[in-house]
This record gives sequence, structure tokens and C-alpha cells, in this order.
Amino acid sequence: MPEPALHPTVTAMSDNAENDETPTPVRLPVRGKWYVVNTLSGHEQKARTGLQARVTSLGLEDRIHEVLIPMQQVTEFKKGRKETVERKLYPGYLLVRCDLDDETWLAIRHTPGISGFAGQNQRSQQPTPLSAREAAQIMGKADEAPKLTPRNETYASGETVRVTNGPFSDFLGVVTETLPEQNRLKIVLDIFGRETPVELDFDQVRRP
Repeated sequence: MPEPALHPTVTAMSDNAENDETPTPVRLPVRGKWYVVNTLSGHEQKARTGLQARVTSLGLEDRIHEVLIPMQQVTEFKKGRKETVERKLYPGYLLVRCDLDDETWLAIRHTPGISGFAGQNQRSQQPTPLSAREAAQIMGKADEAPKLTPRNETYASGETVRVTNGPFSDFLGVVTETLPEQNRLKIVLDIFGRETPVELDFDQVRRP
């Protein structure tokens, strides 16, 4: 059965200057396919801006349609006060909607700050696109803001935890680092067959 056309709303970084972090609502279009692209840590916006510039200079607007940094509003506690902030949903990743061919692959792959495609097909050695269902799952959950309350907890590196709320709810992950002063921890999740590092609040995980 063919998958239906999907048009959920997603919050993403705007197309303005690199330091403009105003979220802009966009719609999930149906042209092209969505690919997950790895970036250098902390260079998501720089890589996105560079790729958009390459698309324009190479005249690829008709084949590379959109470059997104999915964002999510989350609640943080700073000095005992609750604040809502914008946080990258997938640190170290971009989502690119394109018609992939040799030329668009080279344009994406050779953009400074981009280290490659995630989810390469082992048989064909070609990047595997997200299905419409996977893309909708990512886009549709980008607006979900977990409601958190302060909780003191400690976790050890290598420990397995279960995500209890937010877009990764019910996923199992492995702790790679704890940030107790920020009430956060870094874990690696297996998302759509790809190992994905994320940062979560202590309140978003529990021991299985």
C-alpha cells in the first residue's frame, strides 16, 4: 500500500543569517526524498548555510529542495527557575530533501562541515533515504515539548537507560557522558538503524 502524502508542521532553523535562531514553521513537502547527513559537532548551522550557498552557486535549487535543522522547545531549570529554550533535536545531523544523483551527492558531500551521509546501504553503497513514515515521525515530533521537573539522579557511562518522554519516548540508549551541573546526560540511541547521539534531561530517562 503506498504511503500517504504527509504535511506535518516542523520547527526548523530559519533561512536568515547564520546567527539567526528564530524558529520558522515549515511544511513537509512531497518532492524529493529526505536524507540524514552527518555534520561536525556544533557545526550544524555552518554546514547548513554552506550547503545552501553551494546549492545556489551550482544552480541546484530544482534538485536540492530543503536543508533543515529540526528544533524542539524544551524546558530547562536554571538557578531554580524553569525556562523554555530551543534545542537541536538531532545534534550533529542535518535533514536534506533532495533528488539524489551524482551531482547533488557531490555538492552535499563536499560541503565544509559535512562528514557524510548516515544510513548507507551496504549492498549498493548508496545513502538510504528516510521513508515518508520515518520523516513524518521526526517532523511531527519536533514540536513536542517535554514537561520536566527537577530530579537528582546519577548514571554511569555505559549504562542502559530508557527514554520516558519527548520524541524519543520508549527508545533504549547507552549513556556516554553525564552533565550533572546541567541536569543532563548524553546517550546514544539506535534510531532507524542509525546510531544517533543525543542530549537529554535526567527527567527524560529511567533505568529499564
